[in-house]
Amino acid sequence: MAEPTGPQPDVPPNHGDNNGWKQRHGLSEADQRTGKKLAARIRPKLEALRAAEDFAPASTQRALLDLGIKADAIEVTGMRPSIGQETPPPGAVYAVHFAKVGCVIGDVRPERVMVEVTASAAEFGCLEPFSH
Repeated sequence: MAEPTGPQPDVPPNHGDNNGWKQRHGLSEADQRTGKKLAARIRPKLEALRAAEDFAPASTQRALLDLGIKADAIEVTGMRPSIGQETPPPGAVYAVHFAKVGCVIGDVRPERVMVEVTASAAEFGCLEPFSH
């Protein structure tokens, strides 16, 4: 087997194999449209929470439920503390699973509301688990 030529990424050996579990499914155009419509409904509710300075995970959960999203399609957690910190920053991380393969993921923090449409991963679903 020939050795690759040109600049190589600065990653450890087997990086791709070791991180394969993070690979997400693809979304069809129809699933992308569904996800964008859902994201457009979610963003104003979460922007309202941010404006009210309400970053509690329970409030994020309630806002998503108020949109008519089923509880079993929602996952909400608090923010994780930074390395060396004991107290997590204010905010909530959320995921809404749709159409069997799609996810609207993001967070609500003092500085922003993030809303992203992506696909789920076979190994973990919508929210990548904390690993380190």
